[in-house]
This record gives sequence, structure tokens and C-alpha cells, in this order.
Amino acid sequence: MDIDRLRADLAAALPSGPLIVTGGILLTEAGAAAAAEALGVEHILAIGIGRGTGPLAETARAEIHVVDPGPSATMMEAMRRTATLLADPPAEMVDLIEAFDPAGEAWVLLDPTSRQPTLCGRPVFGIRRPEWWALEDKTTNDALFTDAGVTTAPSRIVAPADAATAAAELDDGAGTVWSGDALEGFNGGGEYVRVVDDDASAAEATEFFGGRVERLRIAPFLEGLPCSIHGLVLDGSVVTFRPIELVNFRVAGRSQLLFAGVGEGWVAPHDVATELKSVARRVGAHLASSVGYRGAFGVDGVLTPDGFRPTELNPRLSGGFFRIQRSVAEVPLRLLDAAVRAGTLTLADADGFESWAVERLRGAVRPRLGLPVRRQFEDEQTRWLARDDAGRWSWTDDEAAASAVLTIGPAPTGGFVRVDATDRWAHEGSPVRRDAAALIGLIDAEYELGLGRIVA
Repeated sequence: MDIDRLRADLAAALPSGPLIVTGGILLTEAGAAAAAEALGVEHILAIGIGRGTGPLAETARAEIHVVDPGPSATMMEAMRRTATLLADPPAEMVDLIEAFDPAGEAWVLLDPTSRQPTLCGRPVFGIRRPEWWALEDKTTNDALFTDAGVTTAPSRIVAPADAATAAAELDDGAGTVWSGDALEGFNGGGEYVRVVDDDASAAEATEFFGGRVERLRIAPFLEGLPCSIHGLVLDGSVVTFRPIELVNFRVAGRSQLLFAGVGEGWVAPHDVATELKSVARRVGAHLASSVGYRGAFGVDGVLTPDGFRPTELNPRLSGGFFRIQRSVAEVPLRLLDAAVRAGTLTLADADGFESWAVERLRGAVRPRLGLPVRRQFEDEQTRWLARDDAGRWSWTDDEAAASAVLTIGPAPTGGFVRVDATDRWAHEGSPVRRDAAALIGLIDAEYELGLGRIVA
């Protein structure tokens, strides 16, 4: 694969003129600005909606600013506040944009979850068509998977008032999972997913969904490994990447899952990887033929003893791609995705790109975790954790002996916890769930985060 040629093609596929990149935290937008700068974009304004926790990418010429969105109770509340802010930008943001681009010649790169076509009169590059955004409704996904020829678990789509009856009929003994529609807009991070296995969790789920949704997807709780597969729909082909583990847990006394992001480290066996890649190709091809879809997507599901069973479609550049990006750093996926959606880029060697990306991802076995927390953090701090030969975790003051690095700092929800493996954590490719549970428990106890006791 000629990556230099691909980068040149991508650079030529981008609009001319100044670039405004915004919609996410500054940590994300500074990275996008650095990637655009490396492709030759000369004038860039990056506006973060909050800063985020972690080091910022370095840029030589980009203007970097932060707009404070204010506190939010949950991740989705924060993202929806951002969407409202972008639809009606505050004076602070308008002033930044007008000072940067007084002639109105800039183009805009927004967060992948956005669907608005303009920002302060400037066109958004690679907008999501309404029929693509409609796929965010998780209650429509099982029918889509079936149409794509992918085996699904049994499920029913019901009104909230009928959820308990449907759950009783579908429960195989491990409880059921209730997933909400997109009545209130895009949702992710497991916030509109509840696990129901007794009267208390059913009451909790019913109270949560009341007034928030019109329809619920009810399905059996699936025992197995939560994981996802990602793809890129091109004109006439579908590029697939390697499967990635989803790190989520049931918590004692709560119906909501504890979602700790995507955990690089798991290496799927060849037959499993083949199965999940086949799922992605079928889904991608169906998206292309049914709604003319182009761009990135992800399929989340559970690897059960009977095979992979999809649970939801993410019709966008979802969280897993930001982990994939670390291994394919030469190709900025956010810009690539936008250009594919806009129809300005045709990937001449899709097979070569997939082979190159898969080879790069083969070495991505350094786990990383991340989760928002409600405890308020004013400043960012770093600490180190050590893992002994028996797999036990403890705090250490010796950075050189650390197996993982904890970064904890402020976020719109209060705080954000990030854990990165060091070279001393020699991961052999098995699922990272056990280590993740131990780490989360240790951090929860140290910082009194109130995350709860992980039970599965």
C-alpha cells in the first residue's frame, strides 16, 4: 500500500481555504487540527467544547481555543448540550470564528456525531444525510441486520408500557437488555441500555425510560464477550478492521452497565476475526445498497458460544476508531471518513489499505481504558499502577516499575479516568476484562468515585 499516495489523495480531496474544527473536546480537536496541518491545511482554528483529560497534540500554526460548556450530569447530556451550542453558537464562539475567518471562506469539520450542515454560515464538510442519521435509532437495527443476512438474537420492539411483558417472554435466565430509541437524539456509551433481571431493575429501567423514548428493544442478556467490528463503506467496497473488545460490566444493584470504553489488547482468534469481518462486510454492503451509505460504521455485539450476535449499529466514526487511529497514525481517519462521505475521495486500493491497516493493528495489544465519572476534579493528575506476576494490581511511586498509567482530571460530567498500559504490561492477547475490573475497583476505592461493585 502506497500510504504517501493515499495521503496525497486525501489532501487533494479536502476543500480549499481555512479550516474550523470543533464539536468535541479540545483533546480531540487539537488532534484533528494537527492531522489537517500535516496534510497541508495552512490556516486552522480548533475550538474545543471543554478541554478533556490528557496531553494535547502539538500544532505549529493552528489557533487553539476552548469554550466551556458547563457541567453535565451524564456523557449524553454533555454531548446534547454541545449539539445545542453548535446549532446556536454563543457570542464567544461566534467572535472566535469571525476573527479567524472574516471573509467567510472557511470550511468546517464537526464531531462525527453531528448532523448540521453549516456553522456560522460556513459549510460543514462530509455531512451525514438524514437517512444515515436515522440509523442511530437502535430499535431499527435488528431488522437491518436481518436484511443484511446477519444472525441476531431474538428480540421485540415494544412501547415502554409493554416492556415487562416482553422481557418475561424473552428472558432465558440471565435477564434481559432494554435499549431505547433515538427520540431524544443520538445516544451512546451504554446510557440508554439497561440490564433487567429482577423487579427492582425493571422498576429502575421503567422509570429511566419514561418520557425519554417511544420504543424499546427487548432482548435476552447474552453471556459472552462484548466486542465490536468496524468498517468503512466506499464506492463499491467495504474495508474492515480488526475486532475490538468492549469493556462493560454489570454492577451490583444497578440496571445500567458500567462502560469503560474499548480495550485494546484482545486479539481475536482467526476464526472469530473472520466471522466478525464477514458481519461488517454484509452490513456495510447492505447500508450502501439500501440508503447509499458512505463512510465509517461499527457493529457492537456479543461473542457468544453460538457465535457473534450483533446488538447495535453505530452509523458513524464511533469510539473504536479513535483506538484504531493510534495504530494507523499516518492516515487521519476523521478526515478520511469526511472525504468519503462528501464523495471527494475514491480509495483506489481498498484491499491494500485494509491489509496495511490489519497488519498495523496486529501489534496493537497495549490495553487502554476510559470512563467518565461524577466526582468533580479541578486539576489533572497522574499516578502509576503495578501488576505483579499473579495479576494483582497495586499503586506504586516508581514510574519505571509501572505497568499502567492513570490520568484523572476534569470533564463536563465531573471527571474522566484514563488508564494506559506501559511496556511492562506484556499482554498476551486475551480479553482485558479481568484486569480492567481489578483496575476500576482499585481506582474507585482510592478516589471514592461511587462506581459500584462489578459483578460481571
